[in-house]
Amino acid sequence: MLAAWLLREFSSDLANHCAKAKSDSAVMLDPSWRRYLGLGNATGLGMVPYPIRHPQVFDAWVALRELPLTNALEQQWAPESEALQRLANLIQRATTYFSEKLSFETAPYPTGPELSEKLSPFIECIKEFQASRTMQGQLVTHPGKRLHELAELESVEVRQIIDSILIELDSSIDDDIEKLLTCVDRTYLDSEMLVSELSEIVESLYGWTSEFDFNDKKETGKFWFYSENSQEPRRGRRGKDKGLATEHPVGVAKDVFELKKDLSNSPSDQSVGIFVSIHPKHWGIVERIQSISNIPYAEAQVNPLSDDFLPLDLQRFQLAVYGMENFNPQSTDWLRVTLYQGAPIVSDLSDPSLLDDWLFKPKPKGM
Repeated sequence: MLAAWLLREFSSDLANHCAKAKSDSAVMLDPSWRRYLGLGNATGLGMVPYPIRHPQVFDAWVALRELPLTNALEQQWAPESEALQRLANLIQRATTYFSEKLSFETAPYPTGPELSEKLSPFIECIKEFQASRTMQGQLVTHPGKRLHELAELESVEVRQIIDSILIELDSSIDDDIEKLLTCVDRTYLDSEMLVSELSEIVESLYGWTSEFDFNDKKETGKFWFYSENSQEPRRGRRGKDKGLATEHPVGVAKDVFELKKDLSNSPSDQSVGIFVSIHPKHWGIVERIQSISNIPYAEAQVNPLSDDFLPLDLQRFQLAVYGMENFNPQSTDWLRVTLYQGAPIVSDLSDPSLLDDWLFKPKPKGM
């Protein structure tokens, strides 16, 4: 990430150098534009298996957002508080930022202008709260929580924008949150656990797998494998494309579906060690379930084997964790993004006020 930031800085220096070489009267790139311009990147199917294959990492990534969000929702900001005013300013900034996204292809997601229009009412809610401690006529004690609830009623996309702003308002727990990134990315089999206990864990944590009907061939129409040329994950059509011999074990929902059938036909007091010796194909999913049963955000709750699975959803999630934005889908399988748009430049490093305020930065004005 540091190398990417330095490459962005180098690109601006190179543009200035080329302009000066062409004309002694060339105007150098203004600092505000150097901050606004990001580094372009793109991603494809190769990223999709990673968050599924690494559930502990996935859990840490989700917690990076969910825990500071919970902290924000518990705050009782007063109408005159600086936090509430900053919240209003950032929502206004986001409204402008998304209104400028006129050239981006966003399907199947909403366009920037559509999001901008839906954000405007939230600014009015804050103004109402500042004047009367109410939002839409209802008395409010936790303004962040109320905005989160109203955004959830609007759409997933709007809620994510509001939540992204809410977690920017309090940096006091940043050090504790960052520690979550240190996780044990390993799985271990507990051979002494009883089948009854394993069954309880499966029923408690994997109820979401029942959403998929694996008797329908469409739910297993695809498989994921290593490309022979690039050695990167790719997606193929089961029964038609080559590569099945290197299939990635990303079908967690299907594995749980098959595991449940064999668990139901096994003695409840049988040990897991005996169970997997009889059903060795379940070793991997059993080890996974046992190892992550105590972490809340370990599973993506998707079926990547389905014909209807949209890779863009997991791609956008993972890239957002990396701090990328301007998601510009080119198909159902890959998208272009921007990294470090609005971020500080080298000359800003001596000014703390410029180092941590670059969420949803609009285009520079007046030039």
